[in-house]
Amino acid sequence: MRTALATAEQSVQLSVDRTEDLFVGAKAELENLSSTVALIDSLRFSSPEQCNRTLQKVVAAHERVKAIALLTPQGIAYCGSEAKAINLSFSERQYFKESSQSEGIAWGDLQISKVNNQITVVSARAVRYEGTISFVVLVTLDVASMKRQTFQQFQLPVAQAILMNGQGEILDKAVFDKEALPFDEQTLSQARLADTGIIIHGTQNKSSTLVGVMKLPMAAGRVIFSVPIGQIYTAAHREMVEVIALGCLETFLMAAVLLIALEFLVLRSLRQITSFASLITAGNHSQRVTTRSPFSEFAILSSTLNMMIDKLELASFTDALTGLANRRALEVHLDHCDESLESTGAGFSIAMIDIDHFKLFNDRFGHGTGDSVLQTVGKTLKTSVSGEEIAARYGGEEFTLVLLDTCAGSVLNRLEALRHSIEELHILHPDSRYGHVTVSIGFALVVSGGRAQEAIERADLALYAAKKRGRNRVASQGESLPELFDPSGRPIEDALS
Repeated sequence: MRTALATAEQSVQLSVDRTEDLFVGAKAELENLSSTVALIDSLRFSSPEQCNRTLQKVVAAHERVKAIALLTPQGIAYCGSEAKAINLSFSERQYFKESSQSEGIAWGDLQISKVNNQITVVSARAVRYEGTISFVVLVTLDVASMKRQTFQQFQLPVAQAILMNGQGEILDKAVFDKEALPFDEQTLSQARLADTGIIIHGTQNKSSTLVGVMKLPMAAGRVIFSVPIGQIYTAAHREMVEVIALGCLETFLMAAVLLIALEFLVLRSLRQITSFASLITAGNHSQRVTTRSPFSEFAILSSTLNMMIDKLELASFTDALTGLANRRALEVHLDHCDESLESTGAGFSIAMIDIDHFKLFNDRFGHGTGDSVLQTVGKTLKTSVSGEEIAARYGGEEFTLVLLDTCAGSVLNRLEALRHSIEELHILHPDSRYGHVTVSIGFALVVSGGRAQEAIERADLALYAAKKRGRNRVASQGESLPELFDPSGRPIEDALS
């Protein structure tokens, strides 16, 4: 019984830790995004309408972001992704006051938004030019999106959950089990002061619950969960009674029953899990384990193993920084494309994309800001493909698109639209001739008799041609490379990094 309860506690603790990791990742994403928006130099001079459109595009590319607004040094919103925010004053908000006195990012507590009357957590960064505040960037966390993702972290069912701000006020409540008792004052008082973890009560019975607390990494608020353990308690109690009953049988009968029980209740599940572990060790991630046992430990262990393999499988085909397909996933997809071309004649096209002068950008702004730009460009690329098409990170600042289109004109139009979309992000790049981040693109078509690898080489040559012609452009397969000369007539080697 103690082992079953300890396993349940470990499961709840693991779920709470995953929830904390989820919010830590959201905090880092919003802070990096705030830094990126601060670098969009054109926002200082563009019209409110153009500023609104730019911020709306940025918000659409980030699932965890609810809204972005730019404030005057006096705290008045002059542009933003939400029209209702325009001309509202945020000067009385504590995060605005703290950001005006800080070089870093100030976070507010959980509170009700004056824009949409929803629960929000807001970060504020004051952007200074020559020592004077030019504007303040507000980035709002999408609490509703985080709420949906939070409940996906739990293996055991959640009975109820509440969202509490730093003053102990309950801002939101979700009840999944109508028979569950509400949180008592003692539990709420403990949770209000607790760090991330679980609150263990002194007694355990059929109506007991485990209470998990997750302290928000960016604010003083907390998320509090209750998980019923009555079923675990009942199962453990039943197992104890069965053991006592079996002890009263004759020795021979007891041995027979124990052997049968051991085979069907334990050994079979252990063999399944051992066989499954061998497959994992051999590199086979396609199988999943299912055990049929009354012991809750096996169900939890199987679920944990399956979840681990799901994450391994996803991670092995996903670029960790951008969320796009990685090089391995691209190679597997291209093999499928070659097979489809050979069997059905269905052609495709390959585009190689490179961020112009990205090394110079990293040298000036640092790899943290560079990573944020890679994420933003990656999300823009993802929106340009659909269906069986794929967007992948080829390596460093280079990306690859595989499009199910073999019309050169159509592919050129799509890639020009993509190039323009990235240019329209207006991410400041002082070391580029264009003043902001741009990309060069080369593409090649793959039709009957062709192969993907050969098309990548042709697309790479087209990318080289696009760079030779001045970057920030699209070049197709077979375009000749221009010769560039200095005033004395000697060839110039263009730096293609």
